[in-house]
Amino acid sequence: MAEREPLPAILKVSAVSPPEKVAAAIVKGIEQRGRIEVDAMGAQAVYQLIRAVCIARDLVAAEGLDFTSWPRFQQVVDDGLPKSVIRVLLERR
Repeated sequence: MAEREPLPAILKVSAVSPPEKVAAAIVKGIEQRGRIEVDAMGAQAVYQLIRAVCIARDLVAAEGLDFTSWPRFQQVVDDGLPKSVIRVLLERR
């Protein structure tokens, strides 16, 4: 049996990230670690992130779980330039 690929410390969402796949990664993080952090840079990426969070809540609700979200601005360096991203911490309740 192949080993499962570990989740990154911070999941990064782009404008073209499929929300269903992001939701699956969020659920995996919640189930395995009890929390996961997700970054999104740009309006479309934030939109995909919000869609993924909604889908993930539906998925964990079917298992009797729930999670909270703690959004904040985070400064990162991208291509040598400082930029702001939306970072959301999702934690199991």
